[in-house]
Amino acid sequence: MEEYNLNKIFESYNDFNTSEGIDYEKYKRFLSRYIEFNKPDFVALLNINSKETVLHEQNYNLDFNNPEQDGLKDIIAAVDPDQRDKILAADRKCMKFMDFNKLIDVSILFQLRYTVTLQEGNARTFLRNLAFVRNMNSLISEPILLVSIFDVTDMVGIKKDPYVDIKYISTHKNKKKDKLIAKLDKFKKELNSSLSDEIKLTKREKEILALISKGETSGEIARKLFISTATVNTHRQNLIKKFNVRNTSALVHMV
Repeated sequence: MEEYNLNKIFESYNDFNTSEGIDYEKYKRFLSRYIEFNKPDFVALLNINSKETVLHEQNYNLDFNNPEQDGLKDIIAAVDPDQRDKILAADRKCMKFMDFNKLIDVSILFQLRYTVTLQEGNARTFLRNLAFVRNMNSLISEPILLVSIFDVTDMVGIKKDPYVDIKYISTHKNKKKDKLIAKLDKFKKELNSSLSDEIKLTKREKEILALISKGETSGEIARKLFISTATVNTHRQNLIKKFNVRNTSALVHMV
């Protein structure tokens, strides 16, 4: 199993300028507003172009085994081992995606849901938000990463597989926004495909899934495959369970 650490994530970002000595004071007002509005359990600012990666970090509400170990690296070290390699690979892909598309936009929010055990025998589900903030100390297009973590165990329970959501928070409407949203949505599907365990489908399930994705009803599918509508609906329910979604609409969106 590969070690999951910050350096291995950021090595995928190509535009390194070895920017050092960033003044955190310029970010204080921005960060205080963010914290007041969002109420995170943990927050950090990261300079990916520096040997000293963590510019600022603060634990507000997370319980650790050791009170002296309450930093981002300690959270990373506590990631569920079964999820670690997948999350490392997904984070690397995010860095490559942002670098390749030259996107430094705080409006793009990468959300990762994953499992962490900060206290022995007490697994928790965290939601990690990741946003790319423009460097206030440099004219060079290099990002500072805003990381905020929320304990969502009481809302969603313990989840076996990590999951990514990508949101674009912007009120501007134009063609460029529509293209970016489509690109982000495609990238989100690729990430979640790599994060999920391989879902094994029968030949019949694959046939029905392909027809569902085309918008065909259970009756239409039944006539095409020469089976009963009840049988099609049974396969529908099995597919919903296998993909761990709520309904057929969510199933089609995932596929």
